[in-house]
Amino acid sequence: ALVRLGGAALAPLLAAETACRERDEAVFLSTASQLASAGHDELARQHILDLCLASLRSADPQARIEAANGLERLGWKAGADADGAAFWIARRQWDRASELGDPAIDELLQALGRRGSEERVAAAIALGVAAANCTAPASQTRLIQGLVSALEDAEGELSGVLPASLGEVLRSLGDPADRFEVVGVLVALLDHWSHPVRVAAASALVGAFRHGNLDDTCRQKILAERERMARPHTDRLIVDDYCRREPGIGWYHVDIGTHVDEGIGVEL
Repeated sequence: ALVRLGGAALAPLLAAETACRERDEAVFLSTASQLASAGHDELARQHILDLCLASLRSADPQARIEAANGLERLGWKAGADADGAAFWIARRQWDRASELGDPAIDELLQALGRRGSEERVAAAIALGVAAANCTAPASQTRLIQGLVSALEDAEGELSGVLPASLGEVLRSLGDPADRFEVVGVLVALLDHWSHPVRVAAASALVGAFRHGNLDDTCRQKILAERERMARPHTDRLIVDDYCRREPGIGWYHVDIGTHVDEGIGVEL
């Protein structure tokens, strides 16, 4: 209803800004940006624009979308900076964020850290792509730390995507110490309980080895795992079926199954 009143309704809306944002941040941003774009109050317009920029990092996914919509409505253009990266992430245009390299790393890591969000897989993939566009050592360090930290609570598809992204990072790193650290993380994942994760880690190591940018120390560390990575995968259930007799209970049946998941099946 306020939108139909045009720019004149912006002042009363801003007077109740706190209450409106707390009630529904996404609706507030949508309404306020539409009113600001229709009015002539430059101070109010700039205020709404600043609110939209801040809300690109909101915990509410719908608010992030409306913040991006509002910025576009107000004529704002995404630049090659952190705000630009946050805008493309809100738009779900991950490739545009990855292209920015260093300015996008912290924004992508923030998306990766949103537990329970479907964004995490997309953010992990984007971080792997962004590594090739990173030139600042500090950005590369944060990128590695973020991906490794995410492994601690990763589940489902994300568990397999993270090792693949670390493999992409490994191909882009210039610092030997950073490369050695990532190789160590991937080698440790060869013992993961999940076969898809082991395959992803082994494939990342093989890919980096073949890429040719690793020094002899890293290459030797990967070669040391060659036999283990190539060992065929086996997945079986071993059943121990027998009868037991205990005093006061008598005979009873025991059926115990042990799941065995071994090997990887990736050759170097």
